[in-house]
Amino acid sequence: MMKEAWNLLVVDDEQDMHEITSLALKRKKWRNKGLNVIHAYSAKEAKSILEERDEVFFEVAIIDVVMETDEAGLDLCKYIRSHLPNSVRIILRTGQAGKAPEEQVLNEYDIDHYLSKTDATPEKLFALIRSCIHSSQDLLTLKAYGHQMKSLVQSLPSAKTEMDLLLLMEEALMFLDIKHSAATLFFYNIDKNRMLESRIVKDLGIELSEMYETLKNVHKDYKSYQLCYDYQQPGSGLDWKIMLFQTPCRLEMIEHGISEKFHRKGAFVFRLKYGFTKKYLQEYIQDATIFLENWCMASESLRLQNQVEKEKLLREQMYYERLEGIATMVTGVAHEMNTPLGVAMTSNKMIQTLAEELLSAPDADRQDIVKDLTHSCSLLERNIVRAQELIKSFKQLSSGQLTDQYDEFDIAMVIKDCIETMSPDLRKKQIKVLLHAENENNDWKGYASHLSQVIINMLQNIIRYAYKGRDNGGDVKVSVEPKNSSYIIEIEDYGNGMPPEVLQFIFDPFFTTGRKDGGTGLGLAISHNIVTNILGGNIECSSEVDRGTKFTITLPQEVVKRQMGDIL
Repeated sequence: MMKEAWNLLVVDDEQDMHEITSLALKRKKWRNKGLNVIHAYSAKEAKSILEERDEVFFEVAIIDVVMETDEAGLDLCKYIRSHLPNSVRIILRTGQAGKAPEEQVLNEYDIDHYLSKTDATPEKLFALIRSCIHSSQDLLTLKAYGHQMKSLVQSLPSAKTEMDLLLLMEEALMFLDIKHSAATLFFYNIDKNRMLESRIVKDLGIELSEMYETLKNVHKDYKSYQLCYDYQQPGSGLDWKIMLFQTPCRLEMIEHGISEKFHRKGAFVFRLKYGFTKKYLQEYIQDATIFLENWCMASESLRLQNQVEKEKLLREQMYYERLEGIATMVTGVAHEMNTPLGVAMTSNKMIQTLAEELLSAPDADRQDIVKDLTHSCSLLERNIVRAQELIKSFKQLSSGQLTDQYDEFDIAMVIKDCIETMSPDLRKKQIKVLLHAENENNDWKGYASHLSQVIINMLQNIIRYAYKGRDNGGDVKVSVEPKNSSYIIEIEDYGNGMPPEVLQFIFDPFFTTGRKDGGTGLGLAISHNIVTNILGGNIECSSEVDRGTKFTITLPQEVVKRQMGDIL
């Protein structure tokens, strides 16, 4: 609850000193708050007040040195310093300076000011009190932010969401309001739904829609050198200031091409009870800046912590997806092998039968039997070659998947092997893949296993989504083109495509529109992780509804070799 006055404890054994002090401070104010003077006539009575009324927080104590004993005041100072917060500031006021040497007392008892009773004019007395209150507030601010930082350090490991961080910051935000007699709205993200979470929006009767539009527009014209923007809610008579902030990593994110949706745009919207004088505004901004720096640091730390956890999850999922992919390939290839092997076995039986018929056939029939025999031999050879190619493709692909072998490959052949392996599923959906390689020889140093995982993920997505709902399937164009010191791989279908609201999230872990069809939302996230983190490349996607989707993968011709622990 906001304090209406500053509490001042006056300790003196002279009644007149109490009366003149009350009279001198009767109409004095600092930051639009007056002084609440509480009187004690001895050190003993002062201790009783401090013990019995511990709910009363004193900013300043004015203490006489000589009271019931020559050092009663100094003993009270020692008590205050050992039992009360150091934010309680002390002014020693004495009529016998020799009893307590000034320099010794100031150092030993942490005294702010030493005032002779003969020099205690109303102006000087209030100037000293105002200075002490200011010091008291500064010490409280440091203590509050120190406590805040300690809480952050202790609680950050257990904080999993930004709402957890908001709870940690609540104490500092409340203190900011109490110290400056302010009403503060803290929006860590300029988003209408999240802004409704503010604890005082409803209490102050704020029209959130108007403020939301104002904050969006102000952020568009954000100038880093401008500290505050004016905001007046129409029809309410409430004058506010807007203090903008953005996450400190924003510029770095832009330079690395990270999507705008990751940028944090926030704001302080505040109103000072005692008015927007330059001095008060500067003091509020100084304290608010410390709050925002702590928030940005904690928020960024949480983001990095969550990113590390996601990376760990992706790495684990990559391994299991690869094993699952191999199992799928085994099933698909085994099914596909049955066709050429079946034809080959039938052709072999036909050759045996025709050979026997040839021995006993009349001359007139021999030419026709030889023709059938030749055709059967051709079918046998063609299907044996087809089976060999399937076995070769599967062997190369599955071997690379299991070993993470870094070697020199023909990148076009790696892609061709993936297409051959996925051919059974592609044919079921009547999808025809056309592979075009710019050169006959496309030497590439890298991890064929990981590239094949990316290509297979792409083809699986095409099988699942590209021509869903269409009876006749469609074509897929895959091209490999060398460019400078890179290879450009394009995988393009001409199917259903994606709307912008889906396209912007496709590389996010666990985002999928096909959950009911068995989609996990990890295929493209894993592909993005492989391309960018393991293969040192880049992956982009463009898409239009009913016009298809194109993935563009850029890979260096020589991938940087990594330690095994960086890959798994």
